[in-house]
Amino acid sequence: KFGLEGVSAVLFEARLGCLEPNVPKETEMFIQSINTMFVMTLLTMAMPKFLHRIFKKPWQKFCECWDYMFEFAKVHIDKRMAETAEKIAKGEVIEGKYLTFFLARENLSMKTIYGNVTELLLAGVDTISSTMSWTLYELAQHPEVQTALYQEVTSVVSSGKIPSAADVAR
Repeated sequence: KFGLEGVSAVLFEARLGCLEPNVPKETEMFIQSINTMFVMTLLTMAMPKFLHRIFKKPWQKFCECWDYMFEFAKVHIDKRMAETAEKIAKGEVIEGKYLTFFLARENLSMKTIYGNVTELLLAGVDTISSTMSWTLYELAQHPEVQTALYQEVTSVVSSGKIPSAADVAR
């Protein structure tokens, strides 16, 4: 959930509510789709192609998961696109990060944008989750490193303050 929240902040320039006590239903379904898609990927890759016609459920589930992930991303891309169009109509300056850059490119089709952002969202969730899991595991295995890290962070960031990019440089 942490990974999805972080990646969505970069891609959509918005939070999805992954870290809230009550995660929005569509966000929870996206997370479930990712997990199911990975399981179905292993199952469908191990299954000979001719069996896909006999045992249709794994392949169908795999496709349903991808369809939901693309639809989820499309909803958020379209929302950002509407917000951008509204700002343009008001004569406001358009500023943004990744998705805004994609949307501002006249030579990219919406199909390309939908596909790329969906893939980046999925890739970001998977890599961040793995990295964070291993980092936390290693810190738990080495309490002395965990203590040193804690001391370093608390010496730079005062209690109760959310760290900023400037704090990372310090």
